[in-house]
Amino acid sequence: VYVPAYFIGKTNEWDKKIIELNVMNEVQIVQCALQPKITIGSHGLLHRRISSLSEDEIVEKVSISKEKLENLTGKDVKHFSYPFGQKKDYSK
Repeated sequence: VYVPAYFIGKTNEWDKKIIELNVMNEVQIVQCALQPKITIGSHGLLHRRISSLSEDEIVEKVSISKEKLENLTGKDVKHFSYPFGQKKDYSK
C-alpha cells in the first residue's frame, strides 16, 4: 500500500476534479502495517510529479515521507511508487 504521507487522514487533493477520496488515516495505516502480507510504501510526501521537482526537493520530500511512515508503522519503508507514474517521471 503506497501512501502520500502529507495527505494521511485527508483527501486526494491532487485528483479532486475527477473524484474525491479519503486517504487512510494513521490508525488504518498502522492496522495495515500489522498484517503479514501488507507492506507500506511511500508515494511521496505531497503526491507531486517527481519530474517537476529539483534533485534536492526529491531527496527532501522522499526522505520526509519515508521517515514519517517509518515512525508511524515502526517498520522500514523499502518501496516507493511514483506519483502519476508516467514514463517521463523517472529515469535511470
